[in-house]
Amino acid sequence: MFQRAALQETHRLAADDAWARVWLYWPASVWSFVRRIWPAAYYQSVRGPQQPVTRGAFRVNREVWAPLRLAWASWQYGKIAAPQKWREPYARRHPRKEMSWTDLEPEALRSLLARVPGRRSRRDWLTLYNAACVYAVAMHANRRNHGYQQDLARLAVEQLECAVLSTRGSFAVVERSWMVEEDPDLALLREEDLFKNFVRTAYPSAEALQPISPSMRSDEQLREYDYRLLEEIAKVMQEVWTRRSETHGVDIQCATEWLRIERKIWKSIRQISDDANIRKWQDRVSLIRYLQTNCPSASASSPDFPPPLAPVEAMSPNGLPDAEKIRQTLSDLKQDVDAEDAHSLSDEGQRVLREASADGVARLNARTVRLLSTGYAAAWQTLDDWLEREVEDHRPFRQALEDVPQLTRRVPTPPHGRRLLPV
Repeated sequence: MFQRAALQETHRLAADDAWARVWLYWPASVWSFVRRIWPAAYYQSVRGPQQPVTRGAFRVNREVWAPLRLAWASWQYGKIAAPQKWREPYARRHPRKEMSWTDLEPEALRSLLARVPGRRSRRDWLTLYNAACVYAVAMHANRRNHGYQQDLARLAVEQLECAVLSTRGSFAVVERSWMVEEDPDLALLREEDLFKNFVRTAYPSAEALQPISPSMRSDEQLREYDYRLLEEIAKVMQEVWTRRSETHGVDIQCATEWLRIERKIWKSIRQISDDANIRKWQDRVSLIRYLQTNCPSASASSPDFPPPLAPVEAMSPNGLPDAEKIRQTLSDLKQDVDAEDAHSLSDEGQRVLREASADGVARLNARTVRLLSTGYAAAWQTLDDWLEREVEDHRPFRQALEDVPQLTRRVPTPPHGRRLLPV
């Protein structure tokens, strides 16, 4: 039902945009004509932030991606048992955009995308990326057919390769983390070797870490490594936020990416500090690569990041506390991160920034950036002091997490006394 409503809303937006171009945007058409006969008139006055969604990307979504998602939802609805199918009309496809989920063919999708009006003239990053998402979503239609999956994966990766070579503008900041880890449309594509090879080629910095195996290490040695890794992460992130506090205003999309990175790191720290995940070594490798990719300058300037595995003979390198103390510290760290919802704070901040962007806010002012950055920098510095045993108790770290300001679009009563930063 929601997929159908979304498709209807997409067509209404397209209709509104057509009328707006007739009645509101006609001066741009006039200037375009004047420029052909008088090149000196080539002057553009841009009012407000540049819209990130291009017409080519919008048309791909309207003509192919949205009907494809609706066909998928309708097919899933048809599999529900009879007592739950209380509104049969909601399973019907849009009459003008009918698409069969069970009869999808790669070449048919390719033809549909080729017929999208204006797509070939709009070879921007988002248009190509949305075309790749169409092929990636279609991979869910026939998961048992290996050849079918490979054909769609090849077409999707071809679009992504073209996207990387195109002009990306503001999307250059956020594209990799969303593409490689978060976009649900690419869930099956990320499992394919073609996509993994593409990521290694397009983003070679992600391979800076050579894989290492913990199979011969004891649990105590692995927890020592976790302790040293968290020490170095705290130093790197303190440096990252300190540098950010010196910027004079920042783009909304860039600030949203900051909080997305922060959310991923806090969730990883929670997993690493959990005793149940001692042997899940890939979590550590993924976190190190994530930091090297998204915070390259700070991680490269830290000589001890990432820390190497200690030799088997050395049980307590660099004057670390004993095994029981390390275990207790990591346990307290997990409890503090859970209690203060460190990753949820970043989630809420991303929601506020998305609302602000929808309202036309293009940048955060210098004061908001400084207060937000110093709040996070203080939390990471306090964590570093605690792990370095300059502070024996974990309560200052927990208080520092609580003191990180919360971005807001309104002025309610702050939860738990947390400072609010209006955007």
